[in-house]
Amino acid sequence: MEILEGLKQEDHPVGVGQLFFTKIHYKKTCGKDASHVSENLIEFSPAFFHLQIADSSKSSIPLPEMIEAHFLPVVMDDYKVNDLPECSICKVRSRHTDQKFIYQLPTFIMFSIVRCVHLPRERRLVNPIDFPLENLDMSPYVTPKSSNPLLYNLVAILQHGPTCTGGHYKAFTKNPKSGKWHLHNDVCRPR
Repeated sequence: MEILEGLKQEDHPVGVGQLFFTKIHYKKTCGKDASHVSENLIEFSPAFFHLQIADSSKSSIPLPEMIEAHFLPVVMDDYKVNDLPECSICKVRSRHTDQKFIYQLPTFIMFSIVRCVHLPRERRLVNPIDFPLENLDMSPYVTPKSSNPLLYNLVAILQHGPTCTGGHYKAFTKNPKSGKWHLHNDVCRPR
């Protein structure tokens, strides 16, 4: 939150949305010829990364592990044969590999932890997430690679519950001056 104190309107002429603006670098590799690569940049505001809980058998899950999994190459093989995408270079329809990188980091990043599993039956994953309160380094996920760490501190948490289909939200925010955490909950108010 110290970042907010030093911000000036002229630094962000389009307003608050600019604080959450990011660019993602997408890379698609042809399944027939790995030298055929198409790339593009897509702009997002807000920077919102949906992270999956890959192994629900763990007692707790480190957030950096979830982020790393989010940026791994993915073989897109869930297409029917007639629906396979066409390579933009060789024009052959084949399974391809997608990978994404962060091209431009925002001032603030939002992570959405996907906790609902719908198959074989709907359930909510309750594994705690180990989130570093300070110095989450995002440099491994940025292209071009940065030689300096790109560090983020946790300043807020938004939580939904108790089930996937119903409940309410509560928020926890860190006061930038005192460093104390505060609960914001419409169901009960702490005294």
